[in-house]
Amino acid sequence: METLIQDARYGLRMLVKNPAFTAIAVLTLALGIGANTAIFTLVNAVLLKMLPIKDPQHLVVIGDPTEVNNRSLGTPQTDVFSYPLYREIRDGNTVFSGAFAAGTVHRAMVQDENQSFGGEANAMLRLVTGNYFSVLGTEAVVGRTLSPDDDRVQHSAPVTVLSYRCWKNRFALSPSIIGKTLRLNGYPFTIIGVTQPGFFGDVVGEEMDFFVPLSMQSEVMRGRDWYQNRNASWLQMMARLKPGVGVAQARAQINVLFQQILNGSFGAALDPEDLRVIRKRQIDVVPGGRGLSEVRGDYKMPLILLMGIVGLVLVIACVNVANLLLARASGRNKEVAVRLAIGA
Repeated sequence: METLIQDARYGLRMLVKNPAFTAIAVLTLALGIGANTAIFTLVNAVLLKMLPIKDPQHLVVIGDPTEVNNRSLGTPQTDVFSYPLYREIRDGNTVFSGAFAAGTVHRAMVQDENQSFGGEANAMLRLVTGNYFSVLGTEAVVGRTLSPDDDRVQHSAPVTVLSYRCWKNRFALSPSIIGKTLRLNGYPFTIIGVTQPGFFGDVVGEEMDFFVPLSMQSEVMRGRDWYQNRNASWLQMMARLKPGVGVAQARAQINVLFQQILNGSFGAALDPEDLRVIRKRQIDVVPGGRGLSEVRGDYKMPLILLMGIVGLVLVIACVNVANLLLARASGRNKEVAVRLAIGA
């Protein structure tokens, strides 16, 4: 231990004695480590980080997790879904303890009597089924979240849940906000609760301001009555696996169920050629703990490549510092020889 302390003291003296060498070495390592830290933070946020919810490892995405804003009118899709198709998959499966559907309105006009939004403002709004929060396993910090009763009958529940970020930025964390009314795209909604701090929803990179029952779709998306439209594919689906059920087992059952639904509900209404094409498709079921992300599909490979490049930069930085140390050591050969000779 005494030898280690002696070596540390000697090393510190050498660093102080040679400030130029110390500055170059520290700066070289700082650049390499800083670049790696910055890129890894981005990679972690987009590719690796789990949703801040209960047991995210048990969540799955039904369909394509990158098709966040895909909307299609026509034949049924296998990456996004209509509400009637979601409902049949939800009720017909035996592998999920719960499944929800959701769709986004990106620029909802907000008006409130207290001018918390400056009179009028655009906000991010997520239309969700009533079991959205229970499937994700998160509760309200104030008030309550949406429930299946809020989504049972179309047009019947003009209520909304605020995100914690919106509550903090627009309403100064005032608990009296519960029960207040504001207008979303011109329609009055009553605030019933606020989400937990850190909860942004199920879409990575898109922090929602409001969560509204899916049954109120036509009220916030004027001119688009897609709630009962089998030909309107625009919803993302996520589910929580039952204990003991794996992703492969869930995928197999959902695809069998999908074919049954096609034959029953859609078969007679579809063109034979369209039906033949759809029957060849498979609905994917993939781990969903990291949530949905449109940018993940676009930037996965570039981010991995960038991580490799900055990793190489760190290796080069370490090699440069090692070369500096070797060069400095070779210049002190005589000094070391004298020290050894006198026993210093």
